[in-house]
Amino acid sequence: MMTRGDAMLHAFEPIGKPDARLVILGTMPSVRSLELGEYYGHSRNAFWPLIASIFHTEFSNYQEKKNLLESHKIALWDVLAACERDGSADSEIKNAVPNDFSRFWREHQQLELICCNGQTALRLFLRLVGIPDFPIVPKQPRCIGLPSTSPAFTLDFAQKKAAWSKALELIVG
Repeated sequence: MMTRGDAMLHAFEPIGKPDARLVILGTMPSVRSLELGEYYGHSRNAFWPLIASIFHTEFSNYQEKKNLLESHKIALWDVLAACERDGSADSEIKNAVPNDFSRFWREHQQLELICCNGQTALRLFLRLVGIPDFPIVPKQPRCIGLPSTSPAFTLDFAQKKAAWSKALELIVG
């Protein structure tokens, strides 16, 4: 699945149960994440450390990470289903293909908040997908951008945690 150069890369299926109240959207998995077959697999990405810190827990494996999100009614996915990219930088994305969000909205009708992991994810989501305006969604979800958990985004961990904690508290209490 993973090659160097501008080969077409394909993202993962979403994590989350139909009762999810919040979805966190990344842009596209990094090279390391694709190699591992895990969301936010790069050891320097702050996503899982932030989640562990916010929920006062530790993880020993990827299944525990997924279970924690699901137990707090959080879904996880990416804006893009596929793209061409050399390396992991969002700035290198070409020929972006969005995920099928119409199916996702149908399967997750309790969503209240869409959190985009970084400004590129937010821009791509708003440009390629847009906030759902379907009668099947009982309450129109809000969409917010959060500081990127990527090691390339140099905001310190405490500042990232403060922003992420505030957003997650809106839904999971």
